[in-house]
Amino acid sequence: MNNKISYSPLPRKELGLIFFSAFLIRVAYLLIFPDQGFPDAVAYETSGKEIFSGNLITDDIYMPLYPILTYLLNSIGLKDFFEILISSITTITIYILSYEIFSNEKSALIASIISAVYPHFIFFSSSGLTETIFIFFVILYFIMLYRENFIVAIILMILSILIKPTFDLFNPILLILFLVFHKRAVKDFWKYLPLYFVFYFIFMSPWWVHQYNKYDDFVRLTLSDGIILYTGNNPMNKSGGGITGIDVDFSKFDKITDPIQKNKAMKEEAIDFIFNNPKNFIELGFRKFLRFWRPWPYAKEYSGWHIIIVSISTYGTVLFFSLAFLKRYFFKFKSRIYPIMFSIAYLMTVHIVTISSIRYRLPIEPFLIVFASYFVSESVFFKKLLSFFRSFRI
Repeated sequence: MNNKISYSPLPRKELGLIFFSAFLIRVAYLLIFPDQGFPDAVAYETSGKEIFSGNLITDDIYMPLYPILTYLLNSIGLKDFFEILISSITTITIYILSYEIFSNEKSALIASIISAVYPHFIFFSSSGLTETIFIFFVILYFIMLYRENFIVAIILMILSILIKPTFDLFNPILLILFLVFHKRAVKDFWKYLPLYFVFYFIFMSPWWVHQYNKYDDFVRLTLSDGIILYTGNNPMNKSGGGITGIDVDFSKFDKITDPIQKNKAMKEEAIDFIFNNPKNFIELGFRKFLRFWRPWPYAKEYSGWHIIIVSISTYGTVLFFSLAFLKRYFFKFKSRIYPIMFSIAYLMTVHIVTISSIRYRLPIEPFLIVFASYFVSESVFFKKLLSFFRSFRI
């Protein structure tokens, strides 16, 4: 199969309507639920204020770019508007991504429509959390990678790490996968991979300086890895998630005052637990796998029957059709989708080892929507439905 695909034609009228509808839906949701009160959202605002007051960030687990954006946008009163705007624009980027993969305008439009009304995207569009802008960056750099615009893709990859380091270890691998995909691995491997690390050094250096001033030691990202690993792998964890007082108790580490040593101690405890309790680790891993793909939220505050129905009817349907896509079309499109499949496998593995929830799955849901939309667009039922509506045209 030829890997080259022309840039997607943008049906301006249809995409304009989808974007406008997505924007209105998200504004309405914000008006109904103006403040969801997530502790992380408050922490981002606090970190942003600390950065612009010239102080070191007191929190140990957050990257700096989203707090910076939060502070700047709050200072002009446009934070909610900006995130809703980004979430609405994402419906267009999902169209472009779908077309880059399949060169199919119908499936790309279906994917865009689904993303406009998709409850998970609507929910996070006004949550004050990193998910909306992080997903936007991920989709953008996938588009750039498909288009062989590697330099822009590299910059977007590294910026996404400064928002949320989910794919930090995987990004160089993803770059190599796309070099292989475009048959440029031999020719350009020694050009783009070193360039990735040069840009990585340039963009990450200010953060490293901050971290060294704070800890008097080199900290490449944050000190969240010990917390996450221990939360998912300790004797109290039975659910595979991470709720302090239920799934984890950090009090045994309170006597350690040095944050780096505390983080190291948590990682060592977690690794000891894994090696000393392999059966428990496997059982927990299975629970985390189920939580990762679960069709409705695990948290009690989001376990109402109406939320379960909405989640199953939307994400559950998308998951079903994306699996149907893989069953029917995997071998047809395997040369085009294997970078996505490796990304999904990586993210799932990380959260099987650490902790798992719907929030951690969200970055791959645009890909599931793209897969599901192609299956639907090629189904006999959809084609008959389309013919039925076209028969009413005058």
